[in-house]
Amino acid sequence: MSSVLRFLAVVGVLFSAATGWAKVEVVSTLPDYGAIVRAIGGEHVNVRVLSSPLEDPHYVDAKPSFIVALNRADLLIFNGLELEIGWLPNLIIQSRNSEIQPGQAGSLEVARFVNRLIDVPRGAVDRSMGDIHAGGNPHFHHDPSRMMELLPIIAQRLIQLDPVNKRTYQDNLARTQAQFKELLDQARSLFANLSVSQRQVVAYHKSFGYLFETLGLEVKAYLEPKPGVAPTPAHVAKVLALMKREKIGVIVQEAHYPSRTSATVAKLAQAKMVQVVGGTQEGETYLEHVRDMMTRIYQAISGENS
Repeated sequence: MSSVLRFLAVVGVLFSAATGWAKVEVVSTLPDYGAIVRAIGGEHVNVRVLSSPLEDPHYVDAKPSFIVALNRADLLIFNGLELEIGWLPNLIIQSRNSEIQPGQAGSLEVARFVNRLIDVPRGAVDRSMGDIHAGGNPHFHHDPSRMMELLPIIAQRLIQLDPVNKRTYQDNLARTQAQFKELLDQARSLFANLSVSQRQVVAYHKSFGYLFETLGLEVKAYLEPKPGVAPTPAHVAKVLALMKREKIGVIVQEAHYPSRTSATVAKLAQAKMVQVVGGTQEGETYLEHVRDMMTRIYQAISGENS
């Protein structure tokens, strides 16, 4: 490349950065965070999501392309609370990107900003307790109430990395916050009309504790005897007896978990099984995903068909 062309290339890069043409390269571990970054960042961000909504976020198959994406990232957004501990730390090291290392502006562990964590264990934690997370339940991304708390955190980090487009991020943040509030008001009002007995459900894994708390639902039992441990015949028999005795009519689980046990128990208990996708799908907004998930749960509980 001639000296003139090299000079023009450098000028082009500097001009793009100064005018906001250079997009913020964001890598998200979960589809839900990727969708929210797109809502706030708009045309000023490029987002790469590392996991599928049909994939268990505890056990994501790390690919070489992930290292390339992380190497180019300006911002890494991840859940934290050890949700990605089995696959993300080594990828961050291998990326050789100093900007996304822990403590840097390009690293955003959203769990650090979540209020009212649940299922925080008391005392020491060991593997005999199942897949227990020492800091608390990491599945707050299913709950629009907790996610709404994270919106300004994500917006502020984008502004920090891309101050030229601060006004756009602020405007998008305000609009997104209003949309979240509207959805939450509608959902809480809807679920408040359910009877006490209708609000009792069974779940497969401790995935929806935060969402159920927001909606006023109570989990009476889990099909997993311990988090991350497959159902055993003895435990399943106890859950089935409980469902029959207390007339619990709904089992909720994410689609990436095996469904045979849930389907069998639901049939024997004359209950409904609600199987939901565990994250925002491609071409879908986070609020569209959550609205669909809450609607399906409500319809199963209330008996409504639409």
